[in-house]
Amino acid sequence: QNLLKALKYDIEVPTEDQILGLEFILGQLKESHREVVELHYKNGLTYRKISEQIGKSSARCSQIGITAIRRLQKMDWIGWFGLKMDIRGI
Repeated sequence: QNLLKALKYDIEVPTEDQILGLEFILGQLKESHREVVELHYKNGLTYRKISEQIGKSSARCSQIGITAIRRLQKMDWIGWFGLKMDIRGI
């Protein structure tokens, strides 16, 4: 759900298809980017905690997270999995 909000989708309870869609697009990221996104948005870790786990600075982890979110936002996957974009996020 936090990841959906970061991607600017206003979905209270994601459907199974939407969850599968998120898993699919996460799989399109570089492994290091996916790891940071999952640790931050799925597990709720701060970038500082992530940096301790993966051995990169917290600033670098934040940069990776932001870059990954931007890449995910650019992917044309909305229609594939029935996601409705929140127009307030545009």
